[in-house]
Amino acid sequence: MQTVIADFYNKTLARRGKVDTFSIVKFRKKTNGTVTTEEFGLPDHIRTDQAWIGETPVGDWFYAPGFTYDSGMMIRYITEAASRDGNAAICISLLPDGSLDDGCRKMLKEVGVWMLATAEGIYGSHAWKIPGEGEIVKWQMKQFAWRRAASATRRFQIQSAGFPFHCWQRTAVFMLICLTVPAPGTQLKITSFGPRCQIYWPGASSR
Repeated sequence: MQTVIADFYNKTLARRGKVDTFSIVKFRKKTNGTVTTEEFGLPDHIRTDQAWIGETPVGDWFYAPGFTYDSGMMIRYITEAASRDGNAAICISLLPDGSLDDGCRKMLKEVGVWMLATAEGIYGSHAWKIPGEGEIVKWQMKQFAWRRAASATRRFQIQSAGFPFHCWQRTAVFMLICLTVPAPGTQLKITSFGPRCQIYWPGASSR
């Protein structure tokens, strides 16, 4: 395996003048030059010892009717991976004719709108010292709907008090994604930052 990967990198360097590719070996612990995978879940902690990709399907690895398509689940998986210094790969299963389910199409469009506003905070970012604040035990993600579980969307609803969020950074700027929609007038308290920290809300003055 190492010989094949080394040859791949050497040829890439010779052709392009730089190595801008990577190799994925599933469930491979620390091996120089490889990216490993976290399938169906994410680490409970920040993982920086090896580049990794979180992998999960929407419903299943192959298509079946009745999957739950929820852009909130997809966005949460992306932000949870970013807050742990990882990447996210999400399987979108095609119908037998190669097309997408209408619910899936709607979900992807909604995620696309979200990415237009937040892509700068996702790409090129890395984990901070904690993955976030105010979440459930061990920061365990709430998985995508598996197969045809009718209650999957209801289980996904986050019932957490305070200001649950994921956090990571890009250079000296911190990225926070709030996991709930606070009621108007709600005071949001973040205990992880120092008193001199300023938070800027998009479209609003600093607080």
